[in-house]
Amino acid sequence: MNVCETIKQLNSEKTDAFMHELYGKGAAENKARYEKVLKGFEENFGDNEGILLFSSPGRTEISGNHTDHNNGKVLAGSINLDCVACAAANGTDEIHIISETYSQKFTINIKNLKQSDKMAGTIDLTKGMLAGFQEMGYQIGGFDAYITSNVISAAGVSSSASYEMLICSMINEFFNDGKVDVVTYAHVGKYAENKYWNKGSGRLDQ
Repeated sequence: MNVCETIKQLNSEKTDAFMHELYGKGAAENKARYEKVLKGFEENFGDNEGILLFSSPGRTEISGNHTDHNNGKVLAGSINLDCVACAAANGTDEIHIISETYSQKFTINIKNLKQSDKMAGTIDLTKGMLAGFQEMGYQIGGFDAYITSNVISAAGVSSSASYEMLICSMINEFFNDGKVDVVTYAHVGKYAENKYWNKGSGRLDQ
């Protein structure tokens, strides 16, 4: 479906019921966010019959906060704050990402996934995820994405992990026929953070 058709679907009774199930009392507010990313995508990348909407929630640790970094165990739960995106494969070797939330726009060529010297920020983290998929034998390709997020940065609700899983979902759907499982997503995120991102350099600025 193109943008116009997707907006019509977004305003259907079926979608209303789904939004209430997903967001509760915030259903109308969040539906507006989806419509906004659809229009943002169209304004920046044009209309596209292959667009898809993606959502990836933040999370909180119910027990064992961040002990996973020390090989401990964590009981985590997703929250109703999320990254939302409209995206489509573009048939090129380039990935174009626009973040409304962080006023950021960047391009990555999948033929050049070398990390920067500073190993910081969204570009390096995104390159790391792409490299992680390749390292694990999966396909990658070019796509366009317009993203917004209400996952609070530096608040312990995993804004970076939310972004990582959003990108994983796009790569899985567009280039791997949805065959990559969520455990692999976690390993891709781990690879990116260990190999491409110096956490001491600052927060994610997606």
